[in-house]
Amino acid sequence: MLNQSLNVYVATALGNALVAKELAERLKAEGCHITYEWWEHGPVQHLGFARVAEVARAEMQGVLDADVLVALLPGGRGTHAEIGLALGGGRAWVLLAGPRADADGRESSFYYAPQCVHLGPGDDIVRVLRQGTGGPTEFHPDWSHFDRPRRNHDLYAAIVREELLRLRTGTRG
Repeated sequence: MLNQSLNVYVATALGNALVAKELAERLKAEGCHITYEWWEHGPVQHLGFARVAEVARAEMQGVLDADVLVALLPGGRGTHAEIGLALGGGRAWVLLAGPRADADGRESSFYYAPQCVHLGPGDDIVRVLRQGTGGPTEFHPDWSHFDRPRRNHDLYAAIVREELLRLRTGTRG
């Protein structure tokens, strides 16, 4: 079981809503709290400005309340806005799952921010999250299967250790 205080936001394109919901159900079964379940209402653009603005605020708050943002790629414009908000909001982890390149073979440079962890095709998101929730103040992930430059490892590990300590002590930075 995962750390029950782990708050997770699942970001992906609207077309992947069922996959996001399935992942969220697995994470909830592991004891995680999903900060916003946007797939429950689906697209809202046709419902007018007030509803779209309400959903935008709720999604933004969900990202900012999350300890981990899981981005199921390829994502849409909203997914990339959520990744940016998570990075700018100082989230400990941004897990990128799926192909990072778009149809033209391009990737976002933000996928390589120190807080981003690239999951390979065989990586199980729940297993990866379970690895990162060790003892009360320790964080010892197995980085060997991550696709990330080694030079970012120490910086990233320090950021995550600090954030996990804040989560366990109840303080937010």
